[in-house]
Amino acid sequence: MSSAVILLIDTEGLHVWRPEDRPPLAHSHFRTDANGQQAFRAFLGKNPHAAYTLVINLPGERYLSESIPHLRGQERQRLQSDRLQRHFPDSRWRCAHLLSHGRTDSAQLLLMSLDESPAISLWLQLLQRRRSALLAIHSLAQCGPPLVHQHAPHEDAVLLLARYGDTLRLSWLANGELIASSLQTLPASTDLAAHCRHFLQQLSGDAPWPPPYVLALAIDPPEDGTWGAWQPIETADDATLSSLNALRRHPPREQFAPLSERQHGQRYRRGQRLEQGCWAAALLALLACGGLLTDRQAQHEKLIQTLAQQQESRQQLAALDAEISTLPLAPAPLQRLIDGYTHLRSAQPRLREGLQTLSLALDDNPAITLNALGWDYLPATPQTIRLHIEAHFSDRQMTEIAAHFQRLTRQLASHGELEIVSNPWQTTAPGHFILRLVLRSTA
Repeated sequence: MSSAVILLIDTEGLHVWRPEDRPPLAHSHFRTDANGQQAFRAFLGKNPHAAYTLVINLPGERYLSESIPHLRGQERQRLQSDRLQRHFPDSRWRCAHLLSHGRTDSAQLLLMSLDESPAISLWLQLLQRRRSALLAIHSLAQCGPPLVHQHAPHEDAVLLLARYGDTLRLSWLANGELIASSLQTLPASTDLAAHCRHFLQQLSGDAPWPPPYVLALAIDPPEDGTWGAWQPIETADDATLSSLNALRRHPPREQFAPLSERQHGQRYRRGQRLEQGCWAAALLALLACGGLLTDRQAQHEKLIQTLAQQQESRQQLAALDAEISTLPLAPAPLQRLIDGYTHLRSAQPRLREGLQTLSLALDDNPAITLNALGWDYLPATPQTIRLHIEAHFSDRQMTEIAAHFQRLTRQLASHGELEIVSNPWQTTAPGHFILRLVLRSTA
């Protein structure tokens, strides 16, 4: 699946970042005036099949942490939606993130929202008018956890300072999780301590002063001597590039865009997965059926041996029956060969339906990433197709892995006979699993 184009929205306008560029520098910049909007419309017109991820770096983020009952599945989702509606009733862009489990009957939940910013609405409307595929809306503050995991993995509490142009983003992280973040005008070096102290004092009281550990992105340490351990990130990249790279490599599971704004993006993902599955099926079909006889003296034995080794185009496969009919083969082997091709073509609707079922199930479980996909016929029943599925989970709590895995297996089992070869918590590579799905006949 192709990488999404990152659209960074900040106080200066909109910046286009292409991850495939080396180095991935800002490709284009569009201001919020009429000329910038017209130029962005032209940019979207030149890239009609691209998919986009919006990253917001604007003031007006709100964070709230509270304890909730320990629930799972749809019950927890309903509770999170209720809490978001209660605390941020007027917010269009909001999401919830489960920080950690406390006692067995409670958990800690972080609620986040973005203010109704005209800057976000402006660019979002232009994307919707072009029916462009929007995959997600993230805050640049969500790059904090992967940055801390990379540069300070053993620190329990970290104050992350990052300079973006003439602005400063302060983020507080505990146990590798984002707790709060604020974007401010870049203060003078002598005023940095006061800004940081005010930011930490606004939290619940768990953030000490001075902070025990500071991770600084493009910020020089003040010379007042009141700080704890100060670690600058030694990199040739600027703060924006480091943050976007961290967010791209480890995209957050939670995002601010509701499903209504991501409908084109959802269809884009399903189309990409289905296209990959169809190409895989076509390639396997060509490997199974794509060779021609180079020596008529070898007759049907050599043709059958080379069917799975040659790759031919779809045009060659369509013309294969006509060419076989001209060969001086015995009637019985020739009839068996033609019957084999007919059987392969009749199996394609069933294989395509199975791939579409798998695509929809993966789309409903975004925490699962597909590693490998294959298919064959059952030895005992050659008329029956079996899918081989290898996938893995991203890093998460084992209880969440179990819930997603059970949901996936229930969805697949409703369309065929499912065999769990290895589950995600009993393999040498935790989170990886292998399934086999015997597809039911659609005849």
